[in-house]
Amino acid sequence: MKQYFIIFTILLLLRVVEPIEKEITVNIDAGKEDCFFQAAKQGDVIDLDYQVIDGGHGDLDITFHLVDPNGRILVAEYKKSENTHRAEVSVTGDYKFCFDNTFSSFNSKTVFFELVIEGNDENEWGSDENLDFGIQADQIYEMKIQDVQEIINNVRNQVSKIRHLQELIKSTEARDRNLAKRITLKSTHILFCS
Repeated sequence: MKQYFIIFTILLLLRVVEPIEKEITVNIDAGKEDCFFQAAKQGDVIDLDYQVIDGGHGDLDITFHLVDPNGRILVAEYKKSENTHRAEVSVTGDYKFCFDNTFSSFNSKTVFFELVIEGNDENEWGSDENLDFGIQADQIYEMKIQDVQEIINNVRNQVSKIRHLQELIKSTEARDRNLAKRITLKSTHILFCS
């Protein structure tokens, strides 16, 4: 029972100090704007880095804006290739950040961005009261084990699909190598026998 308590404590500590991190690469079509939403609580800090990594045949630039849940624009910039922003969350809710390529008529843009939400230690995301669902610590541990088992099963299924695809590629490669060998032999035979 002591080891369950230690594991539960470690998971709780990791949950308290672990920020939300997302790294995404998106394609923004010409004449379009793509927006993304992320929930944040008052006292959190939003860090967002972005970089245009491909511009088709055009410039590596994009228009960006960050909007709070009340619709107030926190950051707005026009035609930048990359930038970093840090914003303190003053209102709890869904923050919207948009990559706007409406100024481009022909060229789509590929944008890589990293979003980090750093939680405040005093806010309720990391507090013990959110973990009190009327169940015991060992039941929470069992719930975590079930979650881990689901993830492991998902990974196992994906690895099986990957193995199957690799076997298909391997058989195609062997077929092509065999065909190339036969063509080489026939070409050599024709060359020397003619």
